Amino acid sequence: KLKKFEIDTDIIKRTVRTKMVICQKDPFDQNIRKYLNLGHTFAHILESISNYAVPHGLAVATGIITASYLSYKLRYLTYDQFSFIKKTASQFDFTPVTNHYHSIKNIDDKIILQDKKNDNAINLILLSSIFKPFIYKTNKINLIKEILVKTIDLIK
Repeated sequence: KLKKFEIDTDIIKRTVRTKMVICQKDPFDQNIRKYLNLGHTFAHILESISNYAVPHGLAVATGIITASYLSYKLRYLTYDQFSFIKKTASQFDFTPVTNHYHSIKNIDDKIILQDKKNDNAINLILLSSIFKPFIYKTNKINLIKEILVKTIDLIK
């Protein structure tokens, strides 16, 4: 459910072309294609704790805000850059996410570890600036819990 939304077909076309180029360059998700997963690790956590009541697109939008907020807290993004991303996503109704606030605060470590990879770390896609993603490896489960809770506080 959207609060207000204007469709910018030029942005959609550019986004689809960019995704197509990335997928053609990296068809097996070994390099730059991983950047398309921005927000998805957090989204998978939100989907799991809500028993998939939070729609995937809304979970990803929340995940992008969460990744951006973490990027800001780790001093990769400026506050203005983070605010721009948050404001852009503010047109969504985050009620399905915020309804699970208690579950997010009491999240089980196993849910966070579902995206853990072979190198014993969770790979998060963060931003060093707008349109500049990078892979951030962490094994700090409490950091992920804390940043999710703070993000939900921000979008309430």
